[in-house]
Amino acid sequence: MPSVFEGMSNAILEAMAARRAIIASDIPENRELIENKKSGVLIPFKNPQLLGKTILELIEDHYQRIMYADAAFAKVASEFSMKKSIEKLDQALAVIFK
Repeated sequence: MPSVFEGMSNAILEAMAARRAIIASDIPENRELIENKKSGVLIPFKNPQLLGKTILELIEDHYQRIMYADAAFAKVASEFSMKKSIEKLDQALAVIFK
């Protein structure tokens, strides 16, 4: 996801849920989802050389891909599950309607 601007990316969330290693631009919205070098790789935007290098490194390093993918899945499963979303909505409504 080498975008310059992005809201909270459904594509990244879906990739996390599908246990895929993620390479994304280091922009605030992506930092909310991906912890650099733990659940994916964040690269400076508008840096195609580093993007290409990072893609090749992950193609060659199966273990690292699995580690990033598992960490990303754990985050999306715990923070963005249906149950967690309902809990957050319930809390927001309680504040609004108290």
